[in-house]
Amino acid sequence: MAQDHRARQYASTHQRIYAAAMELFTELGYEEVPISRLASAAGVSVQTFYAHYAGKDELIMALPGQAEVDALIATVPA
Repeated sequence: MAQDHRARQYASTHQRIYAAAMELFTELGYEEVPISRLASAAGVSVQTFYAHYAGKDELIMALPGQAEVDALIATVPA
């Protein structure tokens, strides 16, 4: 059970970082957003950012997870 909680917390933080990054990239441009600002906007430390992503490039090159693919497929009419 503790593992489930940890996995949910990790996934939530991962998504929060991604969402903050996309918002900042849209608002300011990719090149104008330092990791420190991105981490701050997501409410995490720079160290936590790096625990989730190797860098900014990984954010924009990230492949969707299976749950995201399944959700997208579910919206396609038969």
